[in-house]
Amino acid sequence: MTVLFATVAFFGWMMRQVDISMKLDMGYHIAIGYGVCFSAWFTLQILRPFVLGQWHEGFVLGVMPHLDWVSNFGYRYNNFFYNPFHAIGITGLFTSTFLLAAHGSLILSATQYRGPEGGDIENVFFRDIQYYSVGETGIHRLGFIAACGGILAADLCILLSGWPVQDWVSFWDFWNRFPFWSNV
Repeated sequence: MTVLFATVAFFGWMMRQVDISMKLDMGYHIAIGYGVCFSAWFTLQILRPFVLGQWHEGFVLGVMPHLDWVSNFGYRYNNFFYNPFHAIGITGLFTSTFLLAAHGSLILSATQYRGPEGGDIENVFFRDIQYYSVGETGIHRLGFIAACGGILAADLCILLSGWPVQDWVSFWDFWNRFPFWSNV
């Protein structure tokens, strides 16, 4: 029952974010971001157990059981680092963290600068260093897209493990059976 009530509460909170965005006449980016996080909960707690046909396949609640579940999940499907969606998910989350941390450090360093460019020092810096700048809102959108993409890839990582793929190491055996480099 905890999963049912939590799912209804999380979905209600997402709809509340949509309502607030509509009332304030602003974009739906907060509701979309929350919806992507909600998709992780929905995949772990409802979709994956439903697909596998056993409710005990869901994510356990609590700190120590959670850590045990994550550890056992990786061992259960052999080496989890062979899961391509695991790699894409981690890359997306680390990329968004790096982008927004670099942006934050640039803002902090630009506040100390008192030069003729004034408030455009950030864009001038990126245009001088890499010949391109995504702009003030562009860096936030880029970090947002990378984070959402990482979470959605992690959803696929969890959903595909145990359903179509039982062992991620042997999943890559198809590569050896391609005709133009196979000895068969």
